[in-house]
Amino acid sequence: MKKSLSLLLAGILLYSAVGLSSCSDNSSSANTTADHSAATTTGDPAANDPAGLHPLAEYKIVRADSASRDSLDRTSSLQLRDYIRDIVGIELERTTDSQDYTVEDSVYINAKEILIGSTRRPQSAAALEGLGDNEYVIKKDGPKLVICGTTERATNQAVGYFAANYLNADFSIDALPDDFYYKGTVDFNISAQNGMTYTEMGDVIFDGYVDKFILHSGQINGTEFWDTAEILEAVLDAYEQTENKTYLSYAEKIASLHFNGANVNVNWCANNAFNDDIAWVCIGFTRLYNFTGNEKYLTIAKNNFDIMWARAYSPDVLDGGLWWKDDQKNTKNSCIQCPASIAACLIGKATGDDSYYEKAKEVMEWEFEVLFEEDTGKVYDCKMTDGNYNYWASTYNQGTFVGACTLLHEKYGDQKYMDYAAKAVEYGMTKLDNKNGVLNGEASGADLIGFKGILTRWFYRYAEYANDREVLTWLQLNADTAFANRNKEDIVWTAWADKTKDQYYDPWGCSAAIALMFNCEPWW
Repeated sequence: MKKSLSLLLAGILLYSAVGLSSCSDNSSSANTTADHSAATTTGDPAANDPAGLHPLAEYKIVRADSASRDSLDRTSSLQLRDYIRDIVGIELERTTDSQDYTVEDSVYINAKEILIGSTRRPQSAAALEGLGDNEYVIKKDGPKLVICGTTERATNQAVGYFAANYLNADFSIDALPDDFYYKGTVDFNISAQNGMTYTEMGDVIFDGYVDKFILHSGQINGTEFWDTAEILEAVLDAYEQTENKTYLSYAEKIASLHFNGANVNVNWCANNAFNDDIAWVCIGFTRLYNFTGNEKYLTIAKNNFDIMWARAYSPDVLDGGLWWKDDQKNTKNSCIQCPASIAACLIGKATGDDSYYEKAKEVMEWEFEVLFEEDTGKVYDCKMTDGNYNYWASTYNQGTFVGACTLLHEKYGDQKYMDYAAKAVEYGMTKLDNKNGVLNGEASGADLIGFKGILTRWFYRYAEYANDREVLTWLQLNADTAFANRNKEDIVWTAWADKTKDQYYDPWGCSAAIALMFNCEPWW
């Protein structure tokens, strides 16, 4: 996640320009009027401070010893070191609070330190006292400058605020008033890593994707029926967050060109035995109806859902549920139960016909009973007619399970739906293949490479519905990392924690990042 110094500083300056006014809370102190200009220096510590006489030269940066190697607190201390080196021209020593001390320990009390995050120093605890959720503080406490927040993200933004608003070539902690105090609140619109909004990041990734994969006609080369349906949904995510008509235009072109969306009598089931494929396009077309008001999209979605349901539903085998494939009736899978439930909820809401909600409810009751671990939140892949299970968990199934539960709770208000959704979200965030909290698996195979976009869509809708900002923070961590790892053409491959190479990638595997970027904006 660590970027080059030039990018870090560019992000800080952008953060200063676009994100600070909404973070400020100056009611606690009037002493927040430091010189905000950042003087240009050579970046050479010896040239700028040959005798070590700069007022910051005696200071050390101290972070919590408990911070993991890849924690944002540790990253924040590295960033501060880099900001000081570039702006002031000296490089401060970084250390950890490797032991506790009390207020009587004069060696530590008198030490000149910049404390980052929740260190063991009592000054950190004192600064955090009374702060609310996602608030941060920059405070002078004797010879120490304390920069910390109630979350790692808050601390990270505090470091960015300090660098953008107070740090300059002549900055001196000693010269600050003894009661210097600044309190701010995390701006969730702003990336913790690069100072851009998530919509801006999404625009960059979408433009790169279009340049690489989508013709102006809407043609996407190298994709098949179901993955094109999910690329359609990613484009709809972009429109839903931005209301940019360009995105909606691309979505309508894709619907018309790839799914014969101009023909209200089109029958997708006639040439496609996969019931989950049909469910996906029904979801996409119902969303198109919601965004355009064009009845043809709803008619197509409803008609095809009805055909799919009639061939997939079988209460007499395995005690219920839907078949995955019409021509191979030997497994009942999460990949059809959950998307079908989502499609039914959306169609039911759009048409006012509650029978669709009842269908959604019925298949999810079977899902809960057969393919869900209530204790862990794991969603199994399938149960076979011979009684065996595939216990594999995918981002696809975790995401659609959460989406179906969220929509059913919105309709019926049964708390179990939210309880189950919360457990499935927790499993997805912590147990699926990840690298330092960033989803990084499913990078091989024709279908798996685009699954993560589905998860981000429905985790985001759950988070918005439940007002769960922890989930949003996790999504934003994934987006920050994926964006930083884009290649020179602004393409992001599905392994978000690894650098995307400058070579051709499958359009399906690169589409997931579009959904990710556009499902990170705050909803409040």
